[in-house]
Amino acid sequence: MKKRTKIIILAVMVDREDRRDQELLYYQAIAESSSSTQEAIDMANAARIALIKQMDTELLVEGVIKGLGFSDCVITMASSNVNVLVEAKVLTEDEVVKIVSVIQEELGTELKNIKVIPVE
Repeated sequence: MKKRTKIIILAVMVDREDRRDQELLYYQAIAESSSSTQEAIDMANAARIALIKQMDTELLVEGVIKGLGFSDCVITMASSNVNVLVEAKVLTEDEVVKIVSVIQEELGTELKNIKVIPVE
């Protein structure tokens, strides 16, 4: 993998992890605050669990995509959209179809909401 590619993919992963850490701390603060209502605590706990499940799903999908033969990748998910950054100079149509199939099977995302981006 080229150094530039590694830096781009690593930067996205680090940004994603930093944002997630902040979100988890936010939810934890709500859940542990003596001034939080039970409803707020329940919502914070549910949001924390949903975020952890999303993190697990991202790791699973990234692992499956790497299993297709790509040396590295990172996915980002926002509402119904999924972006996939894949270490590759170019992607063949067959490679894109395989990646999209993984996203659709694992996440149920519609084709129009999936972006596969080669990163060189």
